[in-house]
Amino acid sequence: MPYLLFVPEGYDKANRYPLVLWLHGGGTRGNDLKLLLAHGDEHGIGFLARADNQVRYPSFILAPQCPPNQFWGDSESEQPTAEMKIVLEILDRVREDYSVDSRRLYVIGMSLGG
Repeated sequence: MPYLLFVPEGYDKANRYPLVLWLHGGGTRGNDLKLLLAHGDEHGIGFLARADNQVRYPSFILAPQCPPNQFWGDSESEQPTAEMKIVLEILDRVREDYSVDSRRLYVIGMSLGG
């Protein structure tokens, strides 16, 4: 699963940073990560990574891209979808590789990812 990872400017592994998991809407499913940036800094990862926001709230931003015609979740099942299992694996890997504060993990999204 393709994904974008924003690392805070001046990242220092001695510090722990929050991580925001951004789940996009249905219109940006696919295999082109540029779609995740299509709205510039209006909302989503572009907004969260904007310099003025990162100065106030330095954080990692993880934005996976759901494959075409797939879904982040299934409202008729209590089990995670295959896509969500992959997202959780990516999240675990990022937490292993970077200094992420496990008490400050946030999930946000819109439409399909909301």
